[in-house]
Amino acid sequence: MVTQFAIATLVGGLLARLAGVPRPPFRWRITKGPWFQNAVATLTLPGHVTWYTANGKTVERIDSADLR
Repeated sequence: MVTQFAIATLVGGLLARLAGVPRPPFRWRITKGPWFQNAVATLTLPGHVTWYTANGKTVERIDSADLR
C-alpha cells in the first residue's frame, strides 16, 4: 500500500506541475499508520487528525493522533 501512495504522489505532482499548479507551501509526510485502504481522515488545525472508515452504511472512528 505504501507503494500506491508513492506512485499516486509522483503522478499527482507531475500532473499538477504540467497544469501549472504551484507547489504547496508545506510538505506532507506519513510517519506511521494506521494504514487502511478505505480510510478517510479529517485534519483539524492546529495539530489533530482523526481517521474514519465507511462500509456504505455507517462511518466509524478508527483512530486519532495529535500532530507534532
